[in-house]
Parts: sequence; structure tokens; C-alpha cells
Amino acid sequence: MLIQKELFYRDFLPILASAPSIFDFFLEPRSNQYSTDFLRVSFPEGSPVRTLLEMMVIEYADRQAETQTLLKSLTGSLLLHVARRCRELEPQKKSLTISEKIVGYMSEHMDTATLQGLGAHFSYHPTYVSNLLKKETGRTFSSILRELRMTRATTLLQGTTLSIEEIAAMLGYTSSSNFYKAFLKQATMSFL
Repeated sequence: MLIQKELFYRDFLPILASAPSIFDFFLEPRSNQYSTDFLRVSFPEGSPVRTLLEMMVIEYADRQAETQTLLKSLTGSLLLHVARRCRELEPQKKSLTISEKIVGYMSEHMDTATLQGLGAHFSYHPTYVSNLLKKETGRTFSSILRELRMTRATTLLQGTTLSIEEIAAMLGYTSSSNFYKAFLKQATMSFL
């Protein structure tokens, strides 16, 4: 399957953002000489992946007016199934602390993460989540989220041709101005 690089970055990379291992696979091989060139994922019998691939082949062979739009949707579905399966196959760490689970969730949902959302997801009051993160990590919710976002931003800036505006939107910033401020703040803190 060949996908234009710009189309992939714009339309499919955001889909993969919730699966860090797959997200990194698509960006890191460009800069890591020791990385593998292949992602091998096996699917259980009855998985819809085979059906998706068959539908894609049939649609490609019998092109019609909406073929590209349909192929784009099918490719998005395929990537979501691959991301889901990779998450299922990743070895689970034993007994993560609540703060580790919260930071992991923030990493997967950095574009929409809020204290209120975390509180609702983990069934805690937002103030408790904030205090727990500060106590167990020594950092505030905002600083953890900013670091996660800026690490992802650095990867995207180095590994893609996405514009600053597209990256800012992918990471949950409402404007490129807010993104610039966060990026400068993180860079300043890294030097200290």
C-alpha cells in the first residue's frame, strides 16, 4: 500500500497518536539506523482486518468516482485495528501506580487531557489527581502534559513535513501562538 507522505502525516498520523509504539514506528525509522523496517502484527481468526484488506483491493481494482474517499476511510480503519492489536500485544507492566496510569493515559490522550477529564476517567476528584501527580512525580499536571506534548512535537517537527499549525492542532493547542509559548517554556526549562 503506497500513501503519499503528506497525506499520511495529515490524515493518518493523528489516528495513530493514541498508540505510541506504532506512532514511533512510523517516525523513528527515519532517524534510527538500528530500527526495524517492518512492523509484524498477527491478528486472531475472525479479525476484520482481512475483510478490510479485501475491500481495499476490490475497491482499488474497480475504481469509481468515490474510490479515493472510500480507500482513505478503509485505510484509517485498518490503521486503527493495527494500533489496537499492537496495544493488546504489548507486554503489560506489573502493578502500575495510579500516577503512572494517569501519565500513561495523558500520553495517549495528550490532545484532550484535562484534570477534569482525568478525574472522571479514573473516578477521582481533579484536585486529588493534581495533588497525587505533584506528590508522586514532583511535577504538576501542566508540566507533565507540556513535556509529553513537546516530546511529541519534537518528533513531529523532525520526522514529518507537517506545519506548525497542524502539529499544534494535533497536540491539542487552540492556536499556534499557544504552541509557541509552550515550546519556548519547555525549551527554557530544559536548559535550566
